[in-house]
Amino acid sequence: KFDVIANLASVAYSHSFQGVPSSALREVCILRELKHRNVVRLYDVIYSESKLTLVFEYCDQDLKKFFDSLNGHIDQQMAKSLMLQLLRGLAFCHAHHVLHRDLKPQNLLINSNGQLKLADFGLARAFGVPVRCYSAEVVTLWYRPPDVLFGAKLYNTSIDMWSAGCIFAGKAKISNAGRPLFPGADVDDQLKRIFKQLGTPTDDTWPGLSQLPDFKVKDDLLKLSFSRILIMSIYISFIVWK
Repeated sequence: KFDVIANLASVAYSHSFQGVPSSALREVCILRELKHRNVVRLYDVIYSESKLTLVFEYCDQDLKKFFDSLNGHIDQQMAKSLMLQLLRGLAFCHAHHVLHRDLKPQNLLINSNGQLKLADFGLARAFGVPVRCYSAEVVTLWYRPPDVLFGAKLYNTSIDMWSAGCIFAGKAKISNAGRPLFPGADVDDQLKRIFKQLGTPTDDTWPGLSQLPDFKVKDDLLKLSFSRILIMSIYISFIVWK
């Protein structure tokens, strides 16, 4: 005899409107097809008149709670192990033509054995050929890649890779103490923070930049960032030669 412990996720809906939310249906369909040790397992779907209950394998906590519990003291080997597991789970999803599109610490679960599981596939989408346009309103702001911040609707697996990098880049730096790498307040602030650390892109360094949907809107932001970098470079040169 075995006792099965699982996580339950309930989705309420109304028959008088649109029925079961599309995000819940999408998550069920995708997770039925994804069976991997680094992807959360969907055991069952329980349907009632006004509620859909998803039965997942049990995990003790999410990655955010795990990092918070460490109080900034992050073991490098543990960080490497978790990063490797995340990349293995992502590689499996991408090999099966699935984009997660909402990677963040809260959507990565950890069980008592230290196994990391990709979870919350409510925004996930299947991709293939021909390439399709998708929504730009995806991925939590702090983990959203620059092209999507500029309104791009044609994107691929790189959307998940950027998020994965943002999740772990700060964790590997003791000075960052587990804080988000780019904690922007809005889209403009998010872009400023990215450009401040990685440099301001141009059409030479980023072919097609000026063709992105919201580039014209953000053009002044780019010029401002470039001006700040230029001023800082001149200032540093002055200090060096002084």
